[in-house]
Amino acid sequence: MSNETVKNFYAFKVGAMWRHFKKQHFSFWMICGYLFFEFVKPQAIFPQLEVIPWAQLLLIGALIGSFVDPSVKWVSNTANIYIIILLLLIILSICFAQFPAVSMDNFMLFLAGSSYTFLATTIVNTPERLYIFCSSTLSQLEKLQSAHPRIGHLEGLVFKIGGLSDHQVISKIQASWQF
Repeated sequence: MSNETVKNFYAFKVGAMWRHFKKQHFSFWMICGYLFFEFVKPQAIFPQLEVIPWAQLLLIGALIGSFVDPSVKWVSNTANIYIIILLLLIILSICFAQFPAVSMDNFMLFLAGSSYTFLATTIVNTPERLYIFCSSTLSQLEKLQSAHPRIGHLEGLVFKIGGLSDHQVISKIQASWQF
């Protein structure tokens, strides 16, 4: 990382970060796009976008781009090994499941999450990419927290306590809020 890039990134100069982002490989764009569509979910805000499964397409684009990106190399660490072992155990349990169709539906969620983990650890492989990736993640998480903090807080507590049908819990939580 050049000294000028460090100064611009640490000063959080968005223009310099954007110029650096535009110079990055297609695979990095796709993994950042996947993160955006998973966290922000613009298809929920604009229903016209729901025509295409954006998150899945961006994940596939990141996978294809990772084979073409010359800077991407397999990262061998214990977390990746444990995810592969867990993947094999899940496949084995699907084979012997009482309801394999239900298992396969939930398996696709695990497969998307583990694919994202592998792609993120292999594509985000420079300090500049890591800084841009973490900055975008934090800004997207901030959007999630600031959008509807009371609703998110309410849903989180209700799911932990007894489900959405427990109206007494909801009324107690709402009564505790000071407006």
